[in-house]
Amino acid sequence: MKKKLKRYFIFVGFLIFIIIWILILNFMSPDRIVAKIGVGNSYIILFLISAIGGVSSVSASSYYLAVSVFASGGLNPIFLGLVGGVGVTIGDSLFFYLGKKGQGISSKKIHEKTSKWKRWINKSPKAFMPFLIYIYVGFTPAPNDLMTVPLGFMDYPYRRLIIPLLLGNITATVLISYLSIYGVGLFF
Repeated sequence: MKKKLKRYFIFVGFLIFIIIWILILNFMSPDRIVAKIGVGNSYIILFLISAIGGVSSVSASSYYLAVSVFASGGLNPIFLGLVGGVGVTIGDSLFFYLGKKGQGISSKKIHEKTSKWKRWINKSPKAFMPFLIYIYVGFTPAPNDLMTVPLGFMDYPYRRLIIPLLLGNITATVLISYLSIYGVGLFF
């Protein structure tokens, strides 16, 4: 019963957070939001949103919204990329860890299926997977946990994951920032 209650409170809290963001955006421009929060506080808020919410399947919208608002509000896209990229990488590392821990509780059938992917990864050139990770994280809108959890499960070395993951997250955040600033002018 406590687990259900805890999940309920997490869901309600997340829902309230999204509703507050929507209301704020309806009544305030991004410039005013950044002015009210302050530049330094905006970077801290983005870091917290990215580390906690990150780019997971469930909470990606809050991260993308925060980056767009702060970029449109006049914050430096490169700094947003660095702060947000580091935060998202922290969250992605948690998903990687969860994938690693999932090995112990998964079925034999799942291990057999993932062993094929693991063999394929091991046969590919050393630079291929880091390149693929960077491209996936930096240039696709797909959630990072769809990649980090299986890589953790397949025992992919974290030391080979962290650099392309961090660089991809920084790249994605910088791209979102610049698209938020200049992309609107292309369509309106």
